[in-house]
Amino acid sequence: HIRREMRGSRARAEDTKVTRIQLDAATTEIRISGTYVELSITGEDRSDVEARFHVTSNGYDEAEAKGYVAETELVVDRASPVLRMTSKYPQGGRQQSKLTLLVPNRLLTRIDQGSPRTSIVNVAAVEIPAMRGETSIKHIPGRVTMVHRGGHRCSEASQADLPNPSCA
Repeated sequence: HIRREMRGSRARAEDTKVTRIQLDAATTEIRISGTYVELSITGEDRSDVEARFHVTSNGYDEAEAKGYVAETELVVDRASPVLRMTSKYPQGGRQQSKLTLLVPNRLLTRIDQGSPRTSIVNVAAVEIPAMRGETSIKHIPGRVTMVHRGGHRCSEASQADLPNPSCA
């Protein structure tokens, strides 16, 4: 164990898990929580949600790093009319994840916990109670409500409840 402590977690592993979740017409909102280094949500003319959950982890050796990647989960919970998604990480190692969602463009999108880089495009409406980091919100026909502290923010939302800084 002394050698392990001195050498640290040198190995690294990564994987992308793709999940499709069928939605019924009663689902009106998607709620995202958890920790992600990057979060991207794009609304499309579709009836399901496609989640691409890319996970990177370190470990003492390759087997341990791969094990931590396998243990990292995107937990999906339905509480009609809300589809909830959150990340769940194992105790060991250090994991980072990127979440890319393709969602029906009719959904209200709520992010309960921000990420350093967030992009939301073409969904019905957006709610973000607290956000930090680089945030881009574009092509939202409905209401956009967001509290943003620190970092660059870009909004091209037609009904936004916030000033419209340049999205250059």
